Amino acid sequence: MIKSKIILFAFIVFGNSLYSNSQCTNCGGNYPGTSQTTVSNSLVTVATDISAGDFSNYNVTVGETYTWTTCGDTDFDTQLTLTSGGCAGTDLTYNDDDCGLQSSITWTATFTGTVTLLLSEYNCSTNTTNNMTIEWGCTSCGSSPLVNDDPCTAISLTSSASCTNTLGSNANATASTGIPAPGCASYNGGDAWYSVIVPVGGAITVTTSTSGGFTDGGLALY
Repeated sequence: MIKSKIILFAFIVFGNSLYSNSQCTNCGGNYPGTSQTTVSNSLVTVATDISAGDFSNYNVTVGETYTWTTCGDTDFDTQLTLTSGGCAGTDLTYNDDDCGLQSSITWTATFTGTVTLLLSEYNCSTNTTNNMTIEWGCTSCGSSPLVNDDPCTAISLTSSASCTNTLGSNANATASTGIPAPGCASYNGGDAWYSVIVPVGGAITVTTSTSGGFTDGGLALY
């Protein structure tokens, strides 16, 4: 009787909000005009010349925790209002005077999509003569372990006559211990694991394709 075998292979890496019962709605211009995206768990600068009344949009992922802050600037007394559904939309959270006269919001995303941050001068007023710096970061990004970081937690792939795609990532991957390191493609310590049942014919092809900017990968079969 011909028996199927299971093989494992590694996908290798190369290469404090204070809340209020109110929110501001003095929506003016959309600045910066491009929706912001980050996976940095440290603060990055959105812009240094944002006026009170300006609102900006941010792409968020459910379950991740994000922070927006003006604590690095002192041009005026700030308020921050976070909404969904556009500026003056559904209130998510609000902050005033988290660090002196400056404001900071920390919020865990309850959905994947876009949120809007409105910068206001106290009390919910517009100011076009002074500019403020806003910083933001995904404070939880980079801290969650990779599910399939080791062979025993390998993600199962489907074997079929036609190519079946499975979206994967090597973000936060670490080196697996207790097994020989792959001897190819300049392996540098990060691997993600998948398993597949070899069909009774005994032949199988595993390949990768570019997605999300990943352009240089390697595979090793065990």
